[in-house]
Amino acid sequence: MTRTTRAGRAAAALLLLTACGTGAPTPLAGPGTGAEPSSPIRGMRPALVVGSGSHEVLVHPHTYCWHEGEQGVCSDGNPTEPYADLGVADEVGIRFDRSGWTFSAYAVPAGDRCGRIRPTPVWAEGKGWRLLPAGPAGAYDVSLSGRGPQGDVQAVFRLTTTLDRPEPAAEALVSSFWQSSEGPTVAAIGIGFRHLRSTPDEASGRVSITSGDGTARTLPLVEPRPEQGDPCPHIPGSLWLRADVPGATSRDSVDARPLFGEPPYRHRVEVVLDGARHVAETSWPDGLDAEGNYLDLAFSPPLPGL
Repeated sequence: MTRTTRAGRAAAALLLLTACGTGAPTPLAGPGTGAEPSSPIRGMRPALVVGSGSHEVLVHPHTYCWHEGEQGVCSDGNPTEPYADLGVADEVGIRFDRSGWTFSAYAVPAGDRCGRIRPTPVWAEGKGWRLLPAGPAGAYDVSLSGRGPQGDVQAVFRLTTTLDRPEPAAEALVSSFWQSSEGPTVAAIGIGFRHLRSTPDEASGRVSITSGDGTARTLPLVEPRPEQGDPCPHIPGSLWLRADVPGATSRDSVDARPLFGEPPYRHRVEVVLDGARHVAETSWPDGLDAEGNYLDLAFSPPLPGL
């Protein structure tokens, strides 16, 4: 019973996409007994336990969609302070009393919801999960998202790290075509940039798409105006460029074939960020991610990161 729209997935891709854990972190001590998750069936509100060593705290999701058997409930909310505070933790264990779930996370500086976003690797370990904070030592608010057979959850907790860890590499992805039951559709073409050294003062570009039947079309890329009411219109190190598609809107897609020809669609993206030109190529649908939503871009020269 998930409610993620395509627009929501685009935002998630730009803001929430996290790296998978690599390597084997130092094992933590076993879970403590100071906190127990409340039953997801009781009041239909799931809960998680996060911990470090023997210290654990209970974290209640601010947004969730949950169903078991014939019962189900969805609740959309915003995170509110004070958040559950784990204290000092350089590695975090996660407990959740359901199987078949996956989790992802990102962190921002504590108290700054519009601060630089850092992906926080999460991986399954034993009967739970492990989370490894990234970036320099400091206090962070960690946004944790989970998805499984019963639905999905989103929650926030706070921690303080003591170790300096590497910054994530600058990267970019494309949201363009969508495979419907009647064929490829398109609403707009968006390029999301994350983990840049800084947000460019000037950004422009173009995307050229060539189809399998030789149809070619080039569209300009521009930075769209922030949506009214957007609480975080400018996030350090992040950028969103968009190419409008004739006849479509950001919410209403159209059949892609009259405009772009028959798939596959080869993308050539050229951007100029503060005077520096970067070029990347990819193809739809061959280059799609595991969930079939986005295309990764490998620019030359590489994007400027921290």
